[in-house]
Amino acid sequence: MKRTIYLLLLATLMFSHNAHSQCVECSGSTSNGNNASAIGSNNTADGAGSIAIGTDAHTGSVGTNTLAIGAMVESNSPYSFVFGTGAAPQNGKRLVNNYPNTLMIGFNSTKPTLFISTSATSFEYNKTGKIAIGNVVNQNGQMDPLAKLHLRADEGEEASFFIEPNSWSGGDFANLFLGNFYHGITADTNQGLHFLSQKNYLFGAGNVGLGVEEPKAKLHVDGDILFESAMQGFVMKSEDGHCWKGIISNTGILEFQEVDCTTFTMAEETPETEHNGVFVYPNPSNGSFVVEYTGNKNELRLEVTSVNGALLGTYPIQKGKNTIALPEISQQLVVVTAYTTRGKLVSAHKIMVSR
Repeated sequence: MKRTIYLLLLATLMFSHNAHSQCVECSGSTSNGNNASAIGSNNTADGAGSIAIGTDAHTGSVGTNTLAIGAMVESNSPYSFVFGTGAAPQNGKRLVNNYPNTLMIGFNSTKPTLFISTSATSFEYNKTGKIAIGNVVNQNGQMDPLAKLHLRADEGEEASFFIEPNSWSGGDFANLFLGNFYHGITADTNQGLHFLSQKNYLFGAGNVGLGVEEPKAKLHVDGDILFESAMQGFVMKSEDGHCWKGIISNTGILEFQEVDCTTFTMAEETPETEHNGVFVYPNPSNGSFVVEYTGNKNELRLEVTSVNGALLGTYPIQKGKNTIALPEISQQLVVVTAYTTRGKLVSAHKIMVSR
């Protein structure tokens, strides 16, 4: 009778243990944590509610509700997840995630290729975490993304970010927008790089070089500088605080006139040339833009063409603001050219149509 009671108690204990953890296709695997599961060979699921799947995948005893999937991987903190493979088995080194509430992914390495951090250090459920590409560690050796997306290259590897259009040779664009669609950089296979800004292009410390690798001044140019309009030139400020604008005459003589240092407009009114007075905005555009004409002609003719010369539309332009709505076209750079009614060129502008 006593033997029967002992066997019943032993069976009850075994049943109770199996009800709280399980091992499927076990070959050297154990699942010791409460409600833990180990699937595969040589795995351990020691954390409560943890799951270890694969070969030599492990969850530590403090790693509650963790997940380790792959080979030679280990998850040791609450709600930490690791996917992939560690170093070669003969090296005995694992890909280990010791960071709570994070995701780590890597293959054939002890370092993660992708790391998603916790959303907050406290219970702020409306926050989001950061993403690290590469082994982003601080001086203490801890994974620590410093931006919403932090990319770090390995030793001997370039830190590169490649935006590739579907068909570069087919005329597709590669765009990088910052803040909104009016600030950014566009790469065009025909024209090159287009820098977009609603306001100013500001350069901080350092020098700017064009055609040189080591600029020696704030602006160092090796090559020609072209001023398209005769009324455009360069401004220099004298020691007494006055500003002088140098303009080339029709006879090739450089003439200087005093200008307002804040606006660079001539101190005396100058006659308007036919290249002035046409403003096109916004740029980039969603297909509808404004052409504002402040010149001295009663009417202009506007042509909109692709950069390859295909005509997209012709429009009459009156003084003041004129709204132009282009037909449905794909995202591309277009040329907006204004002519007098007699066909003389007034101005040309390039704008990006980004629908």
